[in-house]
Amino acid sequence: MQEGLHNQQRVIKELGYKPIIETKSNAVHIFMEIDNERVLLEDNQGKFVGKDGTYSFSYKELIEEMERSPERFSNNVVTRPLMQEYVFPTLAFIGGPGELAYWSELQQVFHTIGFRMPPVVPRITITYIERDIATDLHDLQLQESDPFFNNVDKLRENWLSNQIEEPIDERFVEAKKEIIDIHKSLQQFVKKIDPGLSAFAGKNEFKINEQIELLERMLKRNVEKKHEVELNKFRRIQFALRPLGAPQERVWNVCYYLNQFGLDFVDRVMEKPFSWNGKHHVIKL
Repeated sequence: MQEGLHNQQRVIKELGYKPIIETKSNAVHIFMEIDNERVLLEDNQGKFVGKDGTYSFSYKELIEEMERSPERFSNNVVTRPLMQEYVFPTLAFIGGPGELAYWSELQQVFHTIGFRMPPVVPRITITYIERDIATDLHDLQLQESDPFFNNVDKLRENWLSNQIEEPIDERFVEAKKEIIDIHKSLQQFVKKIDPGLSAFAGKNEFKINEQIELLERMLKRNVEKKHEVELNKFRRIQFALRPLGAPQERVWNVCYYLNQFGLDFVDRVMEKPFSWNGKHHVIKL
């Protein structure tokens, strides 16, 4: 099973994705309850050990204990889907983004034990856009899909950059480089005339650089203040559509929508014509 997992993770990496299941090479993927504690078992030269060798069982002892007290054993993230398919075979597994990510690493694990992995189908995902947020999107000339496929902070930065003729960061980087070059030459001149002032000249360069950075911060602050109304719209969009940088379903509670739009909110949503096409759904409220 472990070999099947590693082989599938290798395939995932070759496709340009990063595996999310982390296991040791000697993992057995089974927990055993010992002294009221859930202990993960590992393979150690044919022995099944837990807690760095504190507990040790032979294959025969482990099988006998499983037959005697099956309730003491439980699955980990790798074997749970296998147990699920063994106990409750399904036509398809419907899961969210996180579940799809780790199920994609299990195909060869299923094959290793002679199981056929069921089709994995993305579940329906929804983002609700309230009227005021839709207005903000329109005012900023953003597509409804932009906050879902792009980082809102990045959208905000790009928008702000487009309001300025010349990028602030680039201009100040150039200025710092030019001033450093000039000051290095000046320091060499000072050292040649009076070596005792070399340290002071170095501090002088540091203070000049500090003042340039202060000027840069003040300029950015004033630019943001000038466009405060628009930037607040970005913040509202971020807070409403990607709270804490996550999908709404991971943060917002349904009670908010029930209070805001009525107790029949869920029933009205269910009347929408959804398609199982793997695409994200946007509902305007």
